[in-house]
This record gives sequence, structure tokens and C-alpha cells, in this order.
Amino acid sequence: MSKEASSRPNRPLPSYLLADVGHANTTVVLLDVVDDAYRFVGRASHPTTLNPPWSNALLGLREAIRQLAEMTGRPLLQDDQLLRPTRADGAGVDHFGLAVSAAGPLPTILVGLSDSLSLTSARRALQAIYATVSDTFSPKDGRTEQQYVAAMLEQRPGLVFVTGGTDGGATRPLLKLVETVGLGLGLLQEGSLFSAPPAPEVAVLFAGNSHLRSQVAEILGQDGLLRVAENVRPGTERLSDARRLLHRSYRETKIETTPGLREALAWSSLPPMPTAAAFATLVQYFAVAEEGLVLGVDVGSETAALIAAWPDHLQPWVQAGLGLGRSLVKALDLDDLAATLAWSPVEMAEAAAQAAVYHKSLHPQTIPMTAGQRQLEQALARAVIRHLARAAAGLWQWPAGASLSSVRRLLVRGGLLGQPLAPGPVILTLLDALQPAGIFTVSQDRYGLAPALGLLAGHDPVAVVQTLAGGALVELGCVIAPLGVGQPGEAAVRVEVRSERLGTVEAEVAYGEIEVIPLPPGRQAEVMVQPARLFDVGFGAGQPHQWTVTGSAAGLVIDARGRPLSLPTDPAGRREWVRRWHSSVGGMSDE
Repeated sequence: MSKEASSRPNRPLPSYLLADVGHANTTVVLLDVVDDAYRFVGRASHPTTLNPPWSNALLGLREAIRQLAEMTGRPLLQDDQLLRPTRADGAGVDHFGLAVSAAGPLPTILVGLSDSLSLTSARRALQAIYATVSDTFSPKDGRTEQQYVAAMLEQRPGLVFVTGGTDGGATRPLLKLVETVGLGLGLLQEGSLFSAPPAPEVAVLFAGNSHLRSQVAEILGQDGLLRVAENVRPGTERLSDARRLLHRSYRETKIETTPGLREALAWSSLPPMPTAAAFATLVQYFAVAEEGLVLGVDVGSETAALIAAWPDHLQPWVQAGLGLGRSLVKALDLDDLAATLAWSPVEMAEAAAQAAVYHKSLHPQTIPMTAGQRQLEQALARAVIRHLARAAAGLWQWPAGASLSSVRRLLVRGGLLGQPLAPGPVILTLLDALQPAGIFTVSQDRYGLAPALGLLAGHDPVAVVQTLAGGALVELGCVIAPLGVGQPGEAAVRVEVRSERLGTVEAEVAYGEIEVIPLPPGRQAEVMVQPARLFDVGFGAGQPHQWTVTGSAAGLVIDARGRPLSLPTDPAGRREWVRRWHSSVGGMSDE
């Protein structure tokens, strides 16, 4: 960072220190003005100190800030407190913001009338935060009032999310459920033989028939944590207002009650956000900029998220308790272990793989040291992402394969996929798991900036645009993935790359193969792609396309394995194909 930018008095543009408190690590990033534009100045990370023996997230946050101060030569703390605003000598920072995934999921009871309408909309809205559905109350489930109350006393939810009814529709069935919820909440607050000691105050969100708001408030009481949102199903689905209040409920009941985070929030001039919500904000920024579908993939230590964003709407799938850290053992339940290992080019016995998974879950901050360990984690990451894609497709009712056939960009972060690995294996893991088709770019949040930029997007979009323009993300590659099925060995696509500096490169890629054409970062080239008669790259079967591409870490990746993607059933043949694919993208060089 230039001294002129850091020490300039009366600066017209503020600086930002933005933190992401995850289950395994706490990351802080500094954004400031350099040569009249915002740039990523520095980053530091420290293990999160939320678990014993520390049990205080502020300790790890302070250590990360101290490391950043040492790296940049810029004092940021004084007497363990953040220096705000920036001083004339350049010390301190103007604004602080906080994204959090370490606070854990919010246990939620859903209440609604129709599983195919209001309850489905509630589940979709709930995917905006880290939450677990502990129970669902509906008139059709046949339980008595006493059974509902007993379930509330046993589960002690942090949130009750009530939906149901079109505006002006039937009222009595929903009011009956609300009265039951009110009875359960009263017993939880008072304490009883079953719930003693009294439970913390439970957040309640009502997003049902708007004509019932006053009656719901009278039954549940207007004090406490009752929030009222726009009906999620007044006719067509509307989720934005419910999501806004879900973020608020999560902040109040989880983030603000997490040891150490309340003190950190005293520094903050930006509203805190769940990390997944901050990431989703950035994904939608790209969707607007690129006028099409952008997919965001975040596989962390204890949480995983798949964000599908279009310019005008967002479809998130956030799953707490699933990741590549302590919860890695749950990945073993997503698919048959043998099926998961089939995607690895390195043979590993199931017993050895299970032992490695349990070791990783006990020591989540370790990184893979051997090719075998890395390939195992990539196979498990593929299983987690594939699970997210299937679950999201079911919840959002995506037509089979249609949702991923027009992707403009894949943005990946978190865990193994956010580390500075070779770009080819990261791209291959995403292609194997999501099977997107068409022509798209793949970007990596290698420096952990995505949550910070998502936090900042609503406050200072210019800072976000300028930081991205300065190279905040790593461009891994441009992918051509034809949609279609053919015969092995037959040509699926022909590609011609023309560049003044590199000349002309031509490639004919057979069905079932992957080929990479290197194109150095920053170099531009004209690309002409001609798919075979039965293959489509997004412009119709057999239709060519020409465009200008900018070089990246991997270059141009041509995935002619077709869609849907399947493996040979013969074990020897399957291993050979998988090894060829990994070798094609540079994933076998260190064995």
C-alpha cells in the first residue's frame, strides 16, 4: 500500500476492515484507496477461538487483526480495541464489518397449512440463513395440541416460522396453530417440569395471511421477538421480506449471543451478516453484471452452500452441519463410499479412507499433505457439492439438467476449493459435481474476500467494483462443456484459438475426453467453437459460436464428456478414464 494513500489527511474515501468468523478460521481483510481506487491491501487468518478452552470468538479475531497490522505496518488495535476512524498518521480504519458462520444453525419449527405451498416457500426462505428444521406443524399431520406443545418443549427452538394462507383466505386453521404455538412459547418462557430451566426468548416470524397480523400479534404478544413479514404466498411466491427478517432473527438470536461477537459488533458500522448471505450477495452482483445465471459454491468446515443467482432473483441452498471439517464424517452418509472413491484417480481402501475422514474431522485445520489425501478430499468435496445440487434442484423444482445449462460463471470458495491448489483439479471437481453445460468462466475466492465484498455491496458498491477490478478473485479458466451424448472416440467439438502473440491453435476433442489449451493470464484470443451435430454449447445443436476470451490460470478447458456425465461400470476401465481426466487438467503431476 502506498504511504500517500494511507497517510493522506481528510481522505474523501473511507477504509474498510472486514472479518469472516468461520468454524475453523477467522479471516480479516483490509480494503483501502491506492492510487485513487479501492484495492485489496492485506489479509490475515487465525484459528477461530469459539471452542474450548477459549470459548470466545473475539480472541481469535483480535489475533487475526494483530497479524494483519504486522503485515501491513498499520496499527489497527490499541488496548485490544479497534482504532476507528483512521488517524492522520494512517493508523486505524474507518469502517468495520462482520460476516459469521461460526454462530451455528438456528433450530427452527415451521408452521403452515400446505406442504406444497406455504411450507415449501418457508423452506426456501429459510435457506437464506444457517438453520435446521427440527419439526413441522401442519393441520394435516394429525397431531393434537398437546403433542405440538410437547414437541416444542422437547426441541426448544430458536425460531418459529409461521406461514400459510393467501391474503384474505381461510383463517381458522392457521389461527388454531398460532394459538398452539403461543401456548408452547408461554410454557418455554415460564419453565416447567419438562422445559426447566426457562428457555431463552424464542424468535417468531409470521409471514402468512396478512389479514391475520393483528390477531397473531394479540395471541403471541407484541413484545419480545415477534416479527411480521410480507406473506410468502399471497398468490405468487414472495420471499425477499421474509429473508430480510430471517437475517435479523439470526443476527439477534445467534450472532449477538455468540461469546465474543457482541463485543466485536460494538466496533461495527455495517450490519453483520451470515457468511452465506454475504456470499450470496456477491454472487447476485455477478449475475446482474453478466446478465445471466451465476453459481456460487462454498464448502467450509461446518457449512456448505450452493447459490444460484439470476439478475432478478436468488435461489440459495445453505446446509449447516455439512462441510470438510468436523462435520466431514457426514459426507460418508451422502453416498456409498465406494461410489465416492470411484471419482478419485488414486486407489484407496475403504477402511483407509474412513480412517482419514475421522482424522480430518478431529483435526479440521490440517491440510492434505499427500496426493492421496488431496484426492480423497476432492472426492468428498465432490460428494458434498453433488448433494447440494440435488437438494437444491428438489427444493427449487429445477427441470432435470435445465438449471445448469446456461451458466455464465462459477464462483467457488471455502475449504479445499479455496486453497491455492492447481486450477485444473478445482475446475474438474466442480465439473464432476455440478455438470454444468455451455460456455462459462470459473473464478476462485482464494483470498477469502467474497464475504467481505458481499458485506460491503449494499454499503459501498463502488468499493466492491474497484476491488474486483484490481484482481480480488483468481480467474481459474474458461470452460466449454457441450451438452449431449455421443460415442467414445467420435468428435464432439472442434475449437480454434487465434492470438497475435500465440498464433493459432486447433483442437478436435472426442466424446468422453477433456483437453486444456493454455492461455496465459491477461492475454486475449479469439475462440471459435464448432460442436458436432448432436452437441450444443448454448446456441442450439450443432451451432457454432465465436467470442473473445481473456487468459487465466488454466486457460481454456474443453469438457467433451457430455451431459449427463457417467462413469464406466468396469472398475479397471473406470479408473483409467478418471486418471485420464485428472491428467488432462494437470491433477496427476505430483504423484
